[in-house]
Amino acid sequence: MSNDEVTLYLPVIIKALSACTLNHEQLKAICKIFNVQFVKKDTNYCTNGKICETTAILVSGILISQYFKTGKELKNTKDECPYIVANLYFHPLCPYLNHGSSFYSGNYCSVSIQAKENSIILTITLKELNNLCLLYPELNKLRAFIAEANDKISDNRILKLNVFKNDDEGLLLDFEATHPGKAKRIGFANIASYLNMNRNKPGSIL
Repeated sequence: MSNDEVTLYLPVIIKALSACTLNHEQLKAICKIFNVQFVKKDTNYCTNGKICETTAILVSGILISQYFKTGKELKNTKDECPYIVANLYFHPLCPYLNHGSSFYSGNYCSVSIQAKENSIILTITLKELNNLCLLYPELNKLRAFIAEANDKISDNRILKLNVFKNDDEGLLLDFEATHPGKAKRIGFANIASYLNMNRNKPGSIL
């Protein structure tokens, strides 16, 4: 990352690494290792069946994680869409992008992460991240912090699904109240999949 880019994106890095006790100069040094990547609308950051070679911090935009159904899952689905939206990535919901099992193990992804609008992310490879962790051991906290943050998002999602069981309209309205304007930008089919709703019955707010 260039010096101008560091000036521009350092606030993003500072916020994303807030779980780690690092001084300003250390954060600037870490920021320089990241690469700026522009992900165009409807293109993938990582792709099902390929290795996710980087992890990323979201700067702006919206991306979705798509789990592709196979075999019995595809035959038993209530609609014709071949994928399930497993996660949403936008501020402030979740700014950390990676298919962890692929990034850390080198195995093939079982999901695709696709931009629903032009987005900017900061990426780093596993080798670069490991080298940074050797220089700044505080960064070792980051993996646990991200896992904990994702668990909280998942738990909250399950809670909402239980609270609004059999009330698709209430579930959609609650999402819109929590994340104003995001539903229309993501698209009803994707929101419905994420919220386990009927994708063939659009909600009134969309």
